[in-house]
Amino acid sequence: MSWSTSTSGGGGVHQAPEFVKISPFWQVPVLDDSGTTLFDSNAILVYLATKYDACRRWLPLDPKEQADVQAWLSMAPAKSRLALQLHA
Repeated sequence: MSWSTSTSGGGGVHQAPEFVKISPFWQVPVLDDSGTTLFDSNAILVYLATKYDACRRWLPLDPKEQADVQAWLSMAPAKSRLALQLHA
């Protein structure tokens, strides 16, 4: 798997029509893996773990263990927003 990163210090690149086509919410991260395009960080993590981690170390096959991982993934955005509010 090859990869690249691109960030912008401003200038509205995330609002460019080309970017909005792959990220309808105008946000990063975005992943394009040989034509499979994903724009949600949790979806990207699950996709990468499922496709590239043959040992299933990051997203276990066991339903309970997988649910535990999903619970942490679901909680992360809310906790991040709360931390930002508390430290603002």
